[in-house]
Amino acid sequence: MAIQTSKYDYVGDFCEGFAKVRSRGGKWGFIDERGNEICEFKYDFVDNFYNGFAGVIVDDKWGFIDRNGKEICEFKYDSVKDFLHGFAAICTDDKWGFINENGEEICDIKYDYVGSFYNGIADVRVDGAWYHMNTEGKLQKIIW
Repeated sequence: MAIQTSKYDYVGDFCEGFAKVRSRGGKWGFIDERGNEICEFKYDFVDNFYNGFAGVIVDDKWGFIDRNGKEICEFKYDSVKDFLHGFAAICTDDKWGFINENGEEICDIKYDYVGSFYNGIADVRVDGAWYHMNTEGKLQKIIW
């Protein structure tokens, strides 16, 4: 099926079955491969889908939507990273934390650095000390 490009200022490449598009009114959203809009075109900017979720911006704050166009968390983050192994890093006031696929924060947003989860563990740094964090937000100090 041909995408009706006259409706949009921009149509991106498809990623995980969805393309980010900008409406003639300047707001962003997504279409599926059949050209169906999966969400309201209300976002100031959107990232591509990655592992089933896309970062989106409203009023300079980031949040996420899922493949159904459902917003999974509040739009309150200054920066976000893609979901990887079920978790995404989120940042507020230059401090980092994580959310899960339900949009729940699994830890305080207080870390100076967060790595990605791999085999249920992510490296994090706070106050100059390094820790391993598990998927429940529990920490174990790394001894070098």
